[in-house]
Amino acid sequence: MNANGQPLSYDLIIQMLETMDMSFGEDGNSNAMLIVHPTTAEKIRNLPPPTEEQTRAWAKMIERKRREYNESRRVRHLS
Repeated sequence: MNANGQPLSYDLIIQMLETMDMSFGEDGNSNAMLIVHPTTAEKIRNLPPPTEEQTRAWAKMIERKRREYNESRRVRHLS
């Protein structure tokens, strides 16, 4: 993803995750993993706490991705 010079933020991370397919385990938790350069990892650790709006956006995105994943698993394929 090209951030076009935007600084790293929770909004940008959510925007990036929106473009990815996610899978979920039997417990309903995402199996997603971010693999980033060590300097990017440090920047993520140093982000200020997410705002309430960002926390809601994160939860909404995860719930939508979970629903999409579950719906995709319900499709029966004829052989």
